[in-house]
Parts: sequence; structure tokens; C-alpha cells
Amino acid sequence: MTRKVAVLRPEPGASRTADHLRDLGLDPLVAPLFTIEPVASNISSDTQADALMVTSANAVRHGAEMIRQYPNLPIYAVGPATAHALKGMTDQVIHLAPQGNGQSLIALAQTHHIHHLLHLCGAEVRPLDPMGIRIDRRIVYRAAPATRLSDALLAAWPVLDLILLHSPRSSVLLDHLVTTQGLARSHITAIAISAATAATAGTGWNAMKIAPRPDDYGMLAVVRQLCQ
Repeated sequence: MTRKVAVLRPEPGASRTADHLRDLGLDPLVAPLFTIEPVASNISSDTQADALMVTSANAVRHGAEMIRQYPNLPIYAVGPATAHALKGMTDQVIHLAPQGNGQSLIALAQTHHIHHLLHLCGAEVRPLDPMGIRIDRRIVYRAAPATRLSDALLAAWPVLDLILLHSPRSSVLLDHLVTTQGLARSHITAIAISAATAATAGTGWNAMKIAPRPDDYGMLAVVRQLCQ
């Protein structure tokens, strides 16, 4: 019997993850807990930044016009998915975070003697140490949370094997909705993108696994191990 895996991250990333799961011979269920919505932001190029900082592919999609306002600045991108989205729209130099997270991205910018970053991001931003760099944030999207689990996810819940948690915010929301809707979770193994995500997912899961690297590839590596 094909193992069923729930993918809770927002689109369009959810469908990409689902495609990878199908390649592994699994049965993915795309059931995003958040809907991405654009946020109007000032796109003036008056800000004298040394570089752009982009920490999600959604920031690329919804901040594209702002990125085009700074055609000569290098871009610091948090991961391969973000960099891939950028390469489709710009020829600017792209630097990748060495550890796949915002803090290592800032540390990299510091080694390059960047003094002023313009950060394109979502409304929910995790606190980061600026390490002496001035960081001006421009919110270009928000993730609107679901108020209940989807009918498709509820129907599949009794036979669900794995569930992927791509952020601490999604794990907090899932824990709340599962508890509110009175669902058992002891038959489901959760795979978290980071230790922080695992810590906020509540208890009672069959098992909680943490990806060896904080991105989709790390999570899929755990899936492969569990399904061998």
C-alpha cells in the first residue's frame, strides 16, 4: 500500500514538494495551512542599500517589481528555491546562505562587507541578529492562516502516514487545529524542517523527525529513510 503524506506548506511550494514525493512512489496530499496574499509596499528605489536580502520564493514573486528597482545590487537568497525563482527574472549576482537560513545569510553578507541590506519578506519575520548591518524590511506578502483543516485532509487523516512541517508557524497552527478538532495523531510521523519547528508541533505524534538541513531537500531525505 502506498504511504500517504500530507504537505501543509503554501502554494506554489506545496505542489513542488508533492511532485518530489510522487517521484519517491508516495501518495502526497496537498493541504496548505496558509494562503499567500500580496501586500502593497513602497517600491521607491530611494533606499541606498548595498544589497538585497530575499528569504523566500514568495518574496521573489510578490516583490518582483521592487527587485527590478535595484538592478545593480547583489542579492542574498536564503536557499536554492529562492535562488531559482530569482534566476528566472534577473541577472544580478546571487549569494546563497551557507546553512540555508536567514542568520547565516546575514553572516555571509557581513563577510562581504555589506553595511545596508534591503530585506524583502513576509509579514511574519523571525528575529535575527543583524550583526552590525542595517536591515530595512519591506513586507511584500502575508500568509493568511486556515481556520480549520481542509475536508480532504480530514478525510485522509485516519490513513495518513507522514506529515511535513515546513515552519514553526505551521506546526503551531497544526497543533492547535488538531487539538481543537479532536483528532488523534499517534499514528502519524511528523517531519520538521528544523528543531524550532519540531518544538512547536505539540506532543502525541508517532514520532518526530528533524531534517538534517533546513530545506525541502533535507525533509525529503528523511522521507526516503523512513520509506526504505
